[in-house]
Amino acid sequence: MKIKLSVLLYLFISVTFVFAAKILAQEPFLLQNVEYQSYDSAAKLEIETNRHVECVIYELEDPHRIVIDPLDTVWCDFEEKVYFEEGVVKSIKFIKGRETPDGPGSPYYPFDFVTVELRSPYPYKLQENDYILTLNIGKDKIPEEEHIPIDMDQAKMIEEAFADEMTVEIELRKETEALSELTEDRMEIDITKDELNKKEKALNREEADLAKEKEILKEDKAKLDKDKEDLKKEIKSLARKRNEIKLPVRPVTDILKGEIPRDYLNKRLALDDCIKIALVNSISIKATKERFKLARMKVNEAFRELFPELTFILDETKGKVSERWYLGRKMGFELKQVVFHGGEQMYLWKQAKANLNVAEENLNKVKEDIIFEVTKAYYELARAENKHNFQQELLEDINADFDIAKKEFEFNLVSEIDFMNIESSISQTYHTLLTTQNSLSLAQLGLNKVMNIDMDAEVEIDSKLEYKELNINLNNCIELALKYRPDYRIRVLNREVAHFTEKLAQSQTFPQIDIFGKFMMAKELLEPTHESLDNRLDSENVMGATVSLPLGPHTLDYQKKRVKLAPTVSTFESNTFYDTSKYRLGIFDNMGRYTEMTNASAGYKDSLEELNKAEQEMQTEVREAIYSLSESKLKIRNVLNNITLYNKELEVARAKKGLGEITFYDLIQSKVKLYTEMSLYKETLGDYYTSVARINKAIGLGGYFN
Repeated sequence: MKIKLSVLLYLFISVTFVFAAKILAQEPFLLQNVEYQSYDSAAKLEIETNRHVECVIYELEDPHRIVIDPLDTVWCDFEEKVYFEEGVVKSIKFIKGRETPDGPGSPYYPFDFVTVELRSPYPYKLQENDYILTLNIGKDKIPEEEHIPIDMDQAKMIEEAFADEMTVEIELRKETEALSELTEDRMEIDITKDELNKKEKALNREEADLAKEKEILKEDKAKLDKDKEDLKKEIKSLARKRNEIKLPVRPVTDILKGEIPRDYLNKRLALDDCIKIALVNSISIKATKERFKLARMKVNEAFRELFPELTFILDETKGKVSERWYLGRKMGFELKQVVFHGGEQMYLWKQAKANLNVAEENLNKVKEDIIFEVTKAYYELARAENKHNFQQELLEDINADFDIAKKEFEFNLVSEIDFMNIESSISQTYHTLLTTQNSLSLAQLGLNKVMNIDMDAEVEIDSKLEYKELNINLNNCIELALKYRPDYRIRVLNREVAHFTEKLAQSQTFPQIDIFGKFMMAKELLEPTHESLDNRLDSENVMGATVSLPLGPHTLDYQKKRVKLAPTVSTFESNTFYDTSKYRLGIFDNMGRYTEMTNASAGYKDSLEELNKAEQEMQTEVREAIYSLSESKLKIRNVLNNITLYNKELEVARAKKGLGEITFYDLIQSKVKLYTEMSLYKETLGDYYTSVARINKAIGLGGYFN
């Protein structure tokens, strides 16, 4: 009974394995288990897979290895190397192969082959039993488990007995699979229907949202159109306001008031004195004043064109006609008046006044530039003088220490190295003194240059500089620059000039109407005669009007004239009277008017751009000047702190020198540091005053912040 049950179990397992092999035919090859058994000089290695794997085995030397190479791609999740502490096998290595996309995924990896490293060369034998590869190593054989022998006839009967049951089971499985596939198809259809319903609902919602968005877009478009109209109105309003900009009068007193100091080369000059001398000697100031006078004359000329043109005439003639001499005389006046030229004369007058203001601002600009250059050169000279004076004081001070150190060196009280250091400090100080002297000469030349005086003249100035705290507000400076800076005012006035130029070009497209008249008293008499021409003068007059009508590039001219002439010696009637009418049509005779209009419009836009640039430059220059002033203030505070510190260090150094703790070289170095910092203080004060002058130039008011 026990044997039959074993046979039945064996048949059941065999049949199950057959069906499992068919089901798993498409599964990847997996390494499921590795077992190793070792007995003295023999060992057995079993490698179990999920499917039957065809393998090739070969042997390698140095070191001794057995390589098992599967012909199919096998996947495993074992460690790449497995080591054993005893037995004939030293290690097992799984050598990785190339990755393929049809594997089971992490943590499995494909291996190319398996190497079994032996401790010594042993014989081996490979056996294949279903899904287990058995590698026996060594001469001795490892004992196997006992198995009950199976009667093959009984096994065959059992296999036939179960064959029908397996067939029924296979058919039932097929029907189950078909039913499962049908169920899956129905489920897919239901899922598809649900998805279609969802898409239809989403589409309906999108259509509703789209309709709402269309309504919103319509409302936004209407609002945008309204905003555009409002923006156009606002732009026009701003343009009108910008055209109506009125510049305030510059609140600057004439710096030339008062007399220039006579024999100024022998006197100490203040900054105002140097500025007056520079302005008086400036050739650019004189040239700009002449341009200002010319602009004023052009204003008078344009103003004259607003009134009639009146000419008085006195004409006396003497001639011969028909072998007789005659005398003639005419006296009277001629009148011409512009009735309508599209406002041309008025625009010319306003443009001339704007050009006069531009000339005045150019004069102010030249003055401001000279004031700044003189101020800058003045403080450069003051700074150079202070630096030179401090360097002289330092040299005199340390020379006294050098004399004492020299005597101590003669009595061997000072080492040679210390004495050489002292000499080096003296030489360096003397070299610095020469450098400051050269800088002083260059600063003197710079001041003479901007004052336009003799370059070899030696001007004495007040080089005493003191720190005065100034609180200057950035917004206030920008507001002042917008009102009084000459550069910006010139751009504003140039925009006004360009505006009138554009108006003048537009006036050429309007009809032009002029009237004229000539009123004379005239007479001619044959000689000899005893009568006087003064008693027998007759009236003579001419009156008329001209009209010029632009027609695109063409021009239509019309003239109406009425003439009454006094009698002459060649006429038989007492008076001559006639009317004339003239027409003239010029074809393409005035195409330049459109060119002038386009050029004037472009010029006006350029002037607006220049105005914007001038405002940006003004903003930048004012801010840079304010930042420079703040930086100078900070430097002054730092230098004052250093002066206080170096004063204390010098006191300590003198005390230590009295106690013999330091040398003369250390004392001299303390003095050099103090005098250098004091010189730097005066130099920083010069930068501070120059920064204030730069602010005055940026706002266009020289001497405003003093």
